[in-house]
Amino acid sequence: GIELTLSGTVMSKANFQWKMDLAASHASNKMEKFSDDIYKVNFRTFAPIGGSGALGDAIRTFEGGAIGTFYGKRFAGFTEDGKWLFYKRDGSV
Repeated sequence: GIELTLSGTVMSKANFQWKMDLAASHASNKMEKFSDDIYKVNFRTFAPIGGSGALGDAIRTFEGGAIGTFYGKRFAGFTEDGKWLFYKRDGSV
């Protein structure tokens, strides 16, 4: 990752001094692998979204992908009998 901090005096008077700091950072990560000779899996899911509709897990981690990637379902409305509809990956309902 990268971290950057900038500090400086914006204004300096006899009875007043204004200093400002700016800090920024960027970090990235990668899940190398879950699998070994015995345990085989391509991805794991975590953090279930409960409540009405039970939307499933919100975080999905793939081998070779970033850790903690958030996934959500895109709401498409309700069926005639009141069940929730969600868009599929190809955009269909």
